[in-house]
Amino acid sequence: MNNYKNNNSHHADELRHILNGQVKADKLSCAMYSTDAGIYQIEPLCVVMPADEDDIAKVVAYAAENKISVVPRGGGSGLAGECLGEGIILDMSRFMNRLLNIDREAGEVTVQPGVVLEQLNQRLAAVDMQIGPDPASGNRATIGGMIGNNATGARSIKYGYTGDYLRSLRIISAAGERLEFACRKPSVNETGLVEQWGRSVYELLEKNQKLMAQVKPRSGRNGSGYNVYSVLKDGQVNLAQLLAGSEGTLAIVSQITLQMVPLPMVKVLLQVNFNSLGAMARAVPKILEHQPSACELLDGGILELARRAYPQYSDVLPSNVAASLLVEFDGDDEASVLARMSRACAMLEGLPSSAGCAGMKEIIDPAIQSRIWTARKATTPLLFREKNASQPIPIIEDVAVNPEQLAEYLEGLEEITQRLGVPVAYFAHAGDGELHPRPYLDLHKPEDVKKLCRLADEVFKLTWSLGGTISGEHGEGLVRVSFIKKQYGPEMYEVFRGIKRIFDPENTLNPGKIINDDPDVLTKNLRFSHLPDRKNRGTNLIFRDNEFVREIEQCNGNGLCRSFDPDLTMCPIFRATGDEDASPRAKGNLMRYWLTGLLDNDIMLTDEFKRIADLCVNCKMCALQCPSLVNIPKLMMEARAEYVKAQGLTRAQFALTRSEFMSRMGATFGPIANVFLQAGWFRWIMEKALQLDRRRAMPRFDWGRNIKKLRRYLSKRPAINNPVDKVAYFVDLYATYNDHELGRAVVDVLLLNNIEVMIPDQLGVSMPAISYGAIDYARKAVEYNVRNLAKAVRNGYKIVCSEPTAALCLKEEYLDLIDNEDAHLVAENTIEITDYLAGLYEKGQLRDDFRKLPIKLAYHKPCHYKALQIEKGSDFLLSLIDGVEIEELPNSCCGIAGTFGFQKKSFDLSMKAGEPMLGPLRESMSDYGLTECGTCKMQMELAAGKKTLHPIKVLAAGYGLLKLTNVSP
Repeated sequence: MNNYKNNNSHHADELRHILNGQVKADKLSCAMYSTDAGIYQIEPLCVVMPADEDDIAKVVAYAAENKISVVPRGGGSGLAGECLGEGIILDMSRFMNRLLNIDREAGEVTVQPGVVLEQLNQRLAAVDMQIGPDPASGNRATIGGMIGNNATGARSIKYGYTGDYLRSLRIISAAGERLEFACRKPSVNETGLVEQWGRSVYELLEKNQKLMAQVKPRSGRNGSGYNVYSVLKDGQVNLAQLLAGSEGTLAIVSQITLQMVPLPMVKVLLQVNFNSLGAMARAVPKILEHQPSACELLDGGILELARRAYPQYSDVLPSNVAASLLVEFDGDDEASVLARMSRACAMLEGLPSSAGCAGMKEIIDPAIQSRIWTARKATTPLLFREKNASQPIPIIEDVAVNPEQLAEYLEGLEEITQRLGVPVAYFAHAGDGELHPRPYLDLHKPEDVKKLCRLADEVFKLTWSLGGTISGEHGEGLVRVSFIKKQYGPEMYEVFRGIKRIFDPENTLNPGKIINDDPDVLTKNLRFSHLPDRKNRGTNLIFRDNEFVREIEQCNGNGLCRSFDPDLTMCPIFRATGDEDASPRAKGNLMRYWLTGLLDNDIMLTDEFKRIADLCVNCKMCALQCPSLVNIPKLMMEARAEYVKAQGLTRAQFALTRSEFMSRMGATFGPIANVFLQAGWFRWIMEKALQLDRRRAMPRFDWGRNIKKLRRYLSKRPAINNPVDKVAYFVDLYATYNDHELGRAVVDVLLLNNIEVMIPDQLGVSMPAISYGAIDYARKAVEYNVRNLAKAVRNGYKIVCSEPTAALCLKEEYLDLIDNEDAHLVAENTIEITDYLAGLYEKGQLRDDFRKLPIKLAYHKPCHYKALQIEKGSDFLLSLIDGVEIEELPNSCCGIAGTFGFQKKSFDLSMKAGEPMLGPLRESMSDYGLTECGTCKMQMELAAGKKTLHPIKVLAAGYGLLKLTNVSP
């Protein structure tokens, strides 16, 4: 079927003829770009991913000619609606993301606007440098976006704002001209546009110096309005500074040169806890006297959320406190850094008990410091984890006051929120006097929308009474723009309007931001004004207790799923493509559009929707690592099920969902099947007939069905008297048809440890059919397996799986298809084999009389193994064997994603997605690869040419039950 087009696709067609980049105008793409991490939803005319500066210039010129607005966008992680608009969205992150030059001698780096801050800092670390400002969203925020809102971060006490480090900018004007900004003095003898702008800005600001001084906020931070206070200096005009914080309303940035800063040689961290927020606020000014580089607040509620969400950080996050400050000291001399921290500690200890702290902890170890900061950066989105109708709304979260007045502001804020009956969670850049309170409101309700307006009005009046600002770092976008005139007064607002007219007289660039006279802008275009429409919205999977609606609305758009952070593994397909439509966030947007009736029911039946849904490979990493715990894989299974019900499966997916039948046929004809599968001509036929890529090496088949062999084997073994435990082995397809040695190793290890083993009647777990949406086909196998496995459980057996996907499917997916006592019984009693054996060891019930096994293994932990959240598994078990050396491969998906990488349409993408792990595997000097997953093994052996083992085989070898080639016991 054709793409689902909107009514303005003719503009996109015209742009495609003149651009090198991509242009998208289908309804689905526009829906994906309709939100950021804030509360608004505005559908654009089309989306352009410019390939280069020429593309940007052509787009802006086209927009000016056709009177269409242009809105630049980076990672889309803003909180205020800055990158939303009805015109053309320029997605700078897709192609304009190159690091162009590092000049170590000059201390400068030149980049394109789509470069992500964290990736840039990783490159700069090689020359012992970094970018100073460090916003919490730095693992997905782009440099262009950081200029747009003049980003700062936790260490702004030391490093200030992004604008402070601008050395030059290449920009595209509102008319499409390519220009360059640097700090320069305007000249009456020059007539270029930059010089004209410089003279106009100079004249406008020079004559309003007295007014500017009168209305300037007294807070250390201020990102409200245009950045006019940093433009004039010694008769010079720095237009680059003016663009910092302009939210793309004055020009489009195409290239950036930034000053780098040296990495500090020494960092220490002081964790200071308080029994009240007031005590914390009163202590902050005294702490600042000791020159910390950061002073960050986490309130007790957020700390408790973080401890529950991230148990791995529970040892470094305090409990039972009202507030905790993270106070960092840094420098190049360890003695002086430690001395500053020591003096701060002494000061805090000397405070009276009414204003004192409830405990302190000095943290010197860099690894522990890193863990604490990682937990701190991940806290904000955690507020969305509670699956309630009320959500933490970003509206008053950017207020900044002088740190001396933080306690007074906090007292006033608590009085307002308590009087209005609005619960609030707090975190803050306390050292800058900037609180990030998030009030919980349900914007589906008109009464809460009114409360939103009243809350903003009262809190901002309090802010101004203290000389503060409504925006310290997050920008104003749509959420605070209507309050700019109230903060500065009408005269200064006209100065801002004058700035806009100088650069963009036709109001083409991101209109409605900074300058907006619509009195209703705050409550227009609220995403939650679109109510869920359950008419004709039945589901194919089982969703309990309004789960379907909650999952869809839980995505707040923070964009963490777009991160390239090596500590995260979501989303491997987005990391490989860089396309927004591959991100879990985009899929959440589409499902919300569909649920609220903004997309017709038949949108899910289009090829374009299926293409996007198929970019979710059900790896489960976003469901596991999303701070809001949005289950995108389940939502996409639901979407695919809807498509399959009406349109059916592709040829490749049809074949792969029948993997049980195909495997049985392959094993029946064993050696003959293997000869055919290795033949190029036969794989060519498979590619043409079944759309299975000929480059994908098909697994070899062992002769016969291993389930029967294992039963015969068990029948000949003597009965175990007084067994340690009883297990039912769910063998699944790979160990049944492709690797009989694996199944035998599992049984032998269990028997050696005095465990009674039985092999229940079973079919393959049917994960491919479930993932591809062939729900009706899968349900037959699911019901058969549940019936037989539940019988085993009732007879006292635990269910053990050697395939992580099988264990995960029995524990999770089966409950999405069947909601009965048997299914829950199976889910609750299923465990992956290494997890099971490690548990036995912890109880002293696992034999540890292993032989020495001199072997080096390159270990890849599969996505579904991680999704099982096994604390001690394969690497722990194998560490018990003397001589085994395990090399941990990068924390990345291997790319094959079950059967995803078998299809011709996705083979190349699967290899690219796996390359962050597969590359190091190729370079490894290990004897073998190591992984628990059968398909991951295939990918590793194909891409790296290295034989790969299941951990149970190594364990069996350690027991002397199996001999590994090329390894001397």
